[in-house]
Amino acid sequence: MALLVAGVFIIAFIVTFHHHLAYHCAFHHFCNGTQFIAVCSPVIAHSWQLNMTNNYSSVLKSYIRTGTIVNSLFVVLLPIVAVVVINFALIYQLQMRIAEWQIGDTYRRSATPTGTSTNERKVTITVCAIVTCFTLTQGTPQSQHP
Repeated sequence: MALLVAGVFIIAFIVTFHHHLAYHCAFHHFCNGTQFIAVCSPVIAHSWQLNMTNNYSSVLKSYIRTGTIVNSLFVVLLPIVAVVVINFALIYQLQMRIAEWQIGDTYRRSATPTGTSTNERKVTITVCAIVTCFTLTQGTPQSQHP
């Protein structure tokens, strides 16, 4: 179990480490050190604000671009697809059970409580709401500010 937890932390670190290198921030003090301002620029940008030059290597820029794509795939896209597929399978199984109860023999129909199909419909609606909320919160683009 400890190896599994350590593995998850290491993989998460590797997949998200590019975020630590993605921005260059210039810090300035004004008014005898009482005012502080930071201007951050993306390392992969061709030109920066305030006529600053981008001296970062192409290898680092390539690493950040690749890291962003890998992060998008493994942190956003694959979890959304996995949640959708697994929840559709759950909904399918619930629908199959409801159909089985409706088509089943008399003993089975009489043994099935009337509230069970209502509860399963509520579970189906809840699962759909969870999938929708997860997809909307994880799949929508977020601000790229540091």
